[in-house]
Amino acid sequence: MEYRYPTVPWLMPNLQFDPLMKAWRLTRRLEERRQPSWAEIGRHLAMPFRRRLFLVRDGLGLRPPFCCTMFPLAAELLGVPTDFHGGAWADGAQSLRLSILVHSAGAAQAAVSGPIPPEPRAADRTGCLKAVAVPLASEETHLPSDVRLVLLAVAWPKPA
Repeated sequence: MEYRYPTVPWLMPNLQFDPLMKAWRLTRRLEERRQPSWAEIGRHLAMPFRRRLFLVRDGLGLRPPFCCTMFPLAAELLGVPTDFHGGAWADGAQSLRLSILVHSAGAAQAAVSGPIPPEPRAADRTGCLKAVAVPLASEETHLPSDVRLVLLAVAWPKPA
């Protein structure tokens, strides 16, 4: 029998996303009825893995998510600068897919997964990237209550 993540039964283990899913499961605050914050989950993610992460804010609706932090490998795969901040994603199809994932994770307060179109020059591969999104608790008290933080990891579905 294949192992599945206990809290995410549809998500099969994937070496590219295991560190994020395990850290998210370990740091969830179920007794407090909340998700972990970046400060709580970040220390459980080793640096080589962090390179594929990016942190965004979902302001509800399917507006493009606002990028707060972008790590190098994620930036390369998505075709944005490594210092990218904001909601002006270059690719409209990519922006729409990100919006759907971020909104779904934030609204359901659960992990979600889905395809993301890659940046055309990201690699000599065809097909879509895979992304996993997990909701986080906000550390910023000045944000409106409907703004949710979501941490995403992006990678090719199978290693080349």
